[in-house]
Amino acid sequence: MKAGLLLGLFVASSAAASQALPPDLPSRDAVSRWLVADPAAREADIGRSAANHEAGMLRASPNEWTVKATGQRRQYEAGGTSREWNAGIERTVRLPGKRALDTRLGEGTIAVAEARYVAAARQALRELVDLWMNWCAAAEERRLADRQAEIAEANRTAVDTRVRAGDASKLDLNLAEADVADVERVRSEARMKEAEARARLAARFVDVPPEAPALSEPVPIEQSAQALKAHLLGQSPELRIADAEQAYAETAVARERADRFPDPTLGAFSASEAYGNERLVGITISVPLPGSYRSQKLARALSMRDQGEAAASRTRQRVDAESEVDIVEARGTVESWQLARTAAHRADENVRLTQRAYALGEADLQTLLLARRQSLDATRTAVQAQAAAVGARYRLRRASGGLWADIAEGDGG
Repeated sequence: MKAGLLLGLFVASSAAASQALPPDLPSRDAVSRWLVADPAAREADIGRSAANHEAGMLRASPNEWTVKATGQRRQYEAGGTSREWNAGIERTVRLPGKRALDTRLGEGTIAVAEARYVAAARQALRELVDLWMNWCAAAEERRLADRQAEIAEANRTAVDTRVRAGDASKLDLNLAEADVADVERVRSEARMKEAEARARLAARFVDVPPEAPALSEPVPIEQSAQALKAHLLGQSPELRIADAEQAYAETAVARERADRFPDPTLGAFSASEAYGNERLVGITISVPLPGSYRSQKLARALSMRDQGEAAASRTRQRVDAESEVDIVEARGTVESWQLARTAAHRADENVRLTQRAYALGEADLQTLLLARRQSLDATRTAVQAQAAAVGARYRLRRASGGLWADIAEGDGG
C-alpha cells in the first residue's frame, strides 16, 4: 500500500507539474514527502490496508471445512469386541444472496476507509497551510521590523545632524535614540515570533527551508458564492465519510435481514461397524433454529442506520455552516487587506514627507516619531490582513479540492 501511495504521489506530482503554484506555497514534492510522513495520514493509509483485508475476509467467508472422526469399541455378550469408526466432513454454506451482501459490505468498508484517508490527508494539508502561513506572516513582520529599524536609524541620524548644527537639543537626540532602542525591541520580538513559527512548522513537517517566502498578493474570488458553496459541499471529505458510512449501514441492515434465515451446514460421512462387516455412507444437514438473538441483531442494525442518518444530517449542517463562513472570510479578508494596504501606503508616504520636513526644520521631533510609529502600526496591520486573506483563500482552495487535491487523494482517489 505504501509503495502504491508513493507511486501515486509521484504520478500526481508529475502530472500537475505544469500547474504553477503561488510562490509563497511549498512545492508539490515537499508536500508529497510531508504527507507520506504525516502520522495522521499514515494512520489512515494503514486503515485503508486493513479495510482491504477485511473486504477479502468477507468475500472468503468465515465458514470453513470441518473434519470429524470418531472411534469406538462395541462389546458384545457373545462374539467379542467390534472396533468401529466414523469419519466425515462438513461445512456451513451461505445461502444465495448473502455472499453478494458480504461483498457489498467489504466494498463499503473500503469506501469508508478511503474517505477517512482523504479526510486525514486534507486535514494535514489544512494544518500545513495554517502553519506555513503563520511562518510567512511572522517572517513578513520581521522584515517590517527591519525596515522600521532603518527608518528609526535614519530619524536618529537626522536629529544628530540638527543637534550638530545647533537646531535641536540633546534631549531630542535622546528621544530619537530611545525610539531606535524601542524599534530594536520590536525587531527582537519579531525574530523570536518568526523562530517560534518555524519551530512549530518544523515539528510537524521536516526539512523546512531556512527562509520563508514573501507573501503573495491576495486575489479576489470571482466565483459566485452559491457555485463555490456547492463545490465545497461536493468536495467535503466529512460528507464523503458520512455518505459512505450511511451506505455501509444500509447494506448491514440488508445483511442482518438475510441472516434471519440461518445458513445450513452440509456434510458427508463414512462409517464402519459390526466387525467391519457393515459400511455406511451418508450425508448430514443441520440448520439452527432462529431465535430472538437474530431479531435483536437486526433491530440493532436498524438503530445504527437511523443513528447514522441523524449523524449525517448533523455533519451536513455543520459543513454547510463552515462553508458559508469560509466563503465570507475569504471574501471579507481581501477587502480588509485592500483597506489596510491603502492605509499602510499613506503612512509610509507620511513618514517620508515628515522626515523631509524635519530635515528642513518644518516639523518637530514628536511629529517625526509619531509618523514612524503610525507607519509601523499601519504596515503591521496590512501584513496581518494580507496573511489572513492569503491563508483564507488557500484554505478555501484546499477545501474545494483545488489545492494539492491530487496529492491528498493518493493512490486511492
